[in-house]
Amino acid sequence: MTSARSRCGRRRCRARALLGSNGSYGWGGAYGTFFWINPKEQMVGIMMIQLMPYAHLNLRPEFQNAATHTIMD
Repeated sequence: MTSARSRCGRRRCRARALLGSNGSYGWGGAYGTFFWINPKEQMVGIMMIQLMPYAHLNLRPEFQNAATHTIMD
């Protein structure tokens, strides 16, 4: 994500191979803050880190996929 704040609608998330249901949405902020909501699964994820730059760590998709994967098992 190139800006400090950007939205992640389900269509764009699918392009990045994120797990989740249609209708999921979220928001990412500066220094690694991120949340997403999956209404279908009644799930909310919040990640708060203080790190810049952080994009090279791939934390946002890893966190979302790991959390979503736990309810799929």
